[in-house]
Amino acid sequence: METTDHLREQRCYDEWISLPRLELSELRQALTLSSEGRMSDADLTRLVDKMMDHFQDYCDKRRCLAHQDPATYLTPNWCNALENSGLWVGPRRPSNFIRLVHALSGLDFESKLAEFLNGAEIEDLGGISGVQLSKISELQSKTNRQEEKLSSRMATLQENMADLPFARVANKPDQNCCLNEDAVAALKENGQAMASLVEEADRMRLDTVKELIKILTPVQAVQFLAASKKLLLCIKEWGERQDHEHGRNAE
Repeated sequence: METTDHLREQRCYDEWISLPRLELSELRQALTLSSEGRMSDADLTRLVDKMMDHFQDYCDKRRCLAHQDPATYLTPNWCNALENSGLWVGPRRPSNFIRLVHALSGLDFESKLAEFLNGAEIEDLGGISGVQLSKISELQSKTNRQEEKLSSRMATLQENMADLPFARVANKPDQNCCLNEDAVAALKENGQAMASLVEEADRMRLDTVKELIKILTPVQAVQFLAASKKLLLCIKEWGERQDHEHGRNAE
């Protein structure tokens, strides 16, 4: 049976989305073992590195597929409506990872404030130091600037769809929507430019997570990855529930 671009894209996503639930269980077990003194920082670092290898592999596969079928990666039909509502040049914004760390550190610190005031050291995300916060803030500023540049370039590519030579086709008096050679060439060029932006955005997502992990301690990094994967799974589940309620995935 012939393998179409759609099937390859669907298979790539299905393989990726099957990982978070398994990884989440592994990350939670690691946190339990670490709290009991049965898992070292070196072990936690190796686990984090393995998760990042999975992320890198997924980005590599997406890069190849996106250049074959660019538009699909901007409006993926394998995601539900809720997931698609949060897309930014592909999946979520890189800055969302940073916002998640800020949110988690605030939640953890609030829950352990009494212990902290009594002199206890907090080693998890609630114990992020001032130096760490400063580095995270710098990373957030850099990431926001990069996102703005990429968003501007994407807007230009979208605006091109109403420009020449497409406007000549739209201006013809007949009902024929056939593209001329110039329009076909422009459409392919625009598509490849969009695929390159998806590739660049994926690289930014990967680099942002890597930079965050460098700032965090091994325990904090594992907590961050666990929360990130649980959030991914929850959004997918909530979105599927909404799609079902609105009849979007009815068989």
